[in-house]
Amino acid sequence: MATPRYLFRISDRRSPGTTDMVWVKSPVSSGSRLARNDNVYAHNNLPERAAVMLNNHLRWKCGGECYVMSWTNSLLVAVVYGLYRHQVHGTPLSDIRLLIVDTSKFERGMFFRDLDLMDAYRSADQGPDGLQNMYDLRTVISDGEFYFGEYLSVQDVYVRGKCAQTTMRDLMGCGLASFRPEMTNRDPRWAKRVVELRGVFGGEMPTTETPEVLVRRAIELARECFWEVRDAWTLPVAAMVLSLVPRRRNDETMVRVFRNEFTGAFFSRLTTWPSFTRGPLLTPWDVGTWRPMIR
Repeated sequence: MATPRYLFRISDRRSPGTTDMVWVKSPVSSGSRLARNDNVYAHNNLPERAAVMLNNHLRWKCGGECYVMSWTNSLLVAVVYGLYRHQVHGTPLSDIRLLIVDTSKFERGMFFRDLDLMDAYRSADQGPDGLQNMYDLRTVISDGEFYFGEYLSVQDVYVRGKCAQTTMRDLMGCGLASFRPEMTNRDPRWAKRVVELRGVFGGEMPTTETPEVLVRRAIELARECFWEVRDAWTLPVAAMVLSLVPRRRNDETMVRVFRNEFTGAFFSRLTTWPSFTRGPLLTPWDVGTWRPMIR
């Protein structure tokens, strides 16, 4: 399965490892050179150790002995997780950062879908709470309900010039919550909250705003929140914001407004558009499938 064009990562001062606009490094990789050279995923010679480490990471038990860093291709998942860290840990919104990377600018093999990495190592950890059990929880047992479009990096990721970053405070200040007001209700949950917010994607959301207004508000948010890099990121960020809002599939009105706002070569940079058709197993509405925007 191809890596999605854009991936998100939420971090703050409490997050393990390193996350900034230059590097994303795991807790181990942020340490000694000896530890970096001992990466079990790079050498692939200790499958049992790699399986246990991956399982611990996915269960939030990895601590400082972890080579893995998590990403998601769902803006909804990222934003709800950022709000969760604010509400549960008391972290100020200004300290919670949303990093977006353009995966087309990286070499192939930099990011792995969580299910693919689990599938590669699950046979080495078959215990009751092992990696096989985690794989079953995310696939068969939950029927994909709790699949959050997670991707993993297992080596240092040099992101300078390939990313954009903002804070949760700036996102909210620029009006992100107005696209899904119920998203900001105080709720000490995360996973189940995402599932609840996805529930409306099967139908039309009542709104008095026209598609033209929604698109232009999303574009304005992208320009304000990512003003330092907006020439390259305004259009894709606006499309990501609109992925939060249920709408008719492949709404041509929205595409037309985008065409009017962005012309020529700049418009052609965005090659995909969010479609809310539920795809194969483990493809939630907000993760969705992406169809070509320019044919």
